[in-house]
Amino acid sequence: MVVGLVVAVGVIVSRDVWKRYGSGVLALRGVSFSVERGRLVALLGRNGAGKTTWVRIASTQLLPTRGTVEVLGFDVVSDPWSVREVIAMVPQEGFPMDLLTPFEFVFSYLLIRGYSRSEAKKLAREFLSLLELEPYMNTTIGELSGGLKRRVMVATVLASNAEVLFLDEPTTGLDPIARRGVWRALKEAKRAGGTMLLTTHYMDEAESLADEVVLVHDGKVMFVGSINDARKAIGSKFKVEVYGDLDIDGYDALKLRGMTIFYVDEGEAEEVLRRVVQRGFDATVKATSLEDLFIKVTGERIEEGS
Repeated sequence: MVVGLVVAVGVIVSRDVWKRYGSGVLALRGVSFSVERGRLVALLGRNGAGKTTWVRIASTQLLPTRGTVEVLGFDVVSDPWSVREVIAMVPQEGFPMDLLTPFEFVFSYLLIRGYSRSEAKKLAREFLSLLELEPYMNTTIGELSGGLKRRVMVATVLASNAEVLFLDEPTTGLDPIARRGVWRALKEAKRAGGTMLLTTHYMDEAESLADEVVLVHDGKVMFVGSINDARKAIGSKFKVEVYGDLDIDGYDALKLRGMTIFYVDEGEAEEVLRRVVQRGFDATVKATSLEDLFIKVTGERIEEGS
């Protein structure tokens, strides 16, 4: 679905949000979308697209220049304390305190949020185990790798059982196996009824986790819809990527820097590939993905400028 001006009622509602920094940089340009209860929505875009700026506004850390964000009906500007009581957040560059152990960090955080000592102990152990952190539960955080520290942050936020979770690039710096471990934990939280806003520039992450995708580019929302809506917008199940500039009669070509892409049906892929090879070009046939939605709406690959 191409983005429009009407935003449905939801747990999170963003209406025409703009942000211009004092330096003059315009980071957000009329961002509107909503997140319904129990859904995981991926705010998808390259680094610098405005994702973290929007999350900082929604989590009451930054004031918008114009527009409103509401979380469970509370305005993030006029009623920030009510918002803070119902959210938990993994910040993009946040790490737990080095002098504590993972268990102590999660336990202390839960006490601050109002859990009893017995509840906090139980939840700390449960969610550190869920993130496969049992071997490090009593190791000083300062001795852990950056990836392990990131997983401690995710465990902490999930253990809070907050009504709304903001996860800003939660798997940055994790290896592929650890990333999928975080994905499993987020899927369990969603099955338990959690409402989540995830920012990511990883297409496979959005495809694996999201109920809906909000694609942001240069501060603008370019697309809002489900994964199925995204597949329909892409239009083809396969693509032929050609390394060079090439036109083939009868097929529309999308030109990127140093590459030509033909979006085709399964039956067409073999014919296009044959004609490409006859012309002396190297090519690859791939299944389409969310990256192709990004390419189609922006004319660029997501890693360009990331």
